[in-house]
Amino acid sequence: MATKVLDSYALMALFNDERGAEEVEKLLLKAERGSPKPLMCVVNWGKI
Repeated sequence: MATKVLDSYALMALFNDERGAEEVEKLLLKAERGSPKPLMCVVNWGKI
């Protein structure tokens, strides 16, 4: 199973519809179907 590590910038881009938001959305939609598995460090999660 593939794994992708997200940082806070990726989710902030998604939430604020900034550059890169479409790519993050595609990644999360694929993850919903089972691959890749998204991960995020607790430090980055805290920034959100």
